[in-house]
Amino acid sequence: MKLPPPPALSGTLATNNVLYEAERVHDGQIAAPHSYVPLGDSLFAVTKTGLVINVAPCRPVLLADLKPRGCRSPKECGHPVSMRLNADKHLIVVDAYRGLFDVDPVTGFDPGNRQVKEILVGLAYPSGLELTTDGQALLVSERRTMQQLKMMYHKRGMAVELDDRGRVRSSVHDPTGLKVSEVMEVKETDGMVYIGSRDQDAIIRFPLPKSYGTDLSVTSTLQEIA
Repeated sequence: MKLPPPPALSGTLATNNVLYEAERVHDGQIAAPHSYVPLGDSLFAVTKTGLVINVAPCRPVLLADLKPRGCRSPKECGHPVSMRLNADKHLIVVDAYRGLFDVDPVTGFDPGNRQVKEILVGLAYPSGLELTTDGQALLVSERRTMQQLKMMYHKRGMAVELDDRGRVRSSVHDPTGLKVSEVMEVKETDGMVYIGSRDQDAIIRFPLPKSYGTDLSVTSTLQEIA
């Protein structure tokens, strides 16, 4: 498969330093947060090490550790990649290796009901999760696609804002790739944009500019930049 050339970095994709200059909170105190869910006064993040943490307080508060005791390999320990809130106000986490998990945001994780559903058979590497209004979980497998897309740009972090037709309205960049190099997800809440990163051990955030809407997201063609 031959990929088309990447779109020119001009117009709504013009280079800027928004991600490079973004604020870093809890720097070095948590492993890289991949996905965020706001709930009341809390902001929950799931990290690459399998922890669900409330990052809203001055000091992060651990809610759940999804890793099995004594695990050693990535497949044994798992790798959470996305998290959403279901109709029961529970945190649903998708793990690339181990399936779906249900985390109560008040009491934490119930070890007796670790894996809610095993539906990863045949999927290469699920990298996203979305929940419909009836509670059905939808997984997206993009492992091979993301590996190919990493070749499109070199050392550049990027996220884009889309309109309802999928057209790029605006974009934010780290042209150096030093502060943000691989974007996992983007979440806007209370006027702040939070970046889920593959390898940055900090909460990365910046104020939502007035020119942006509230649907700033990561596109399938720009999601992961080497």
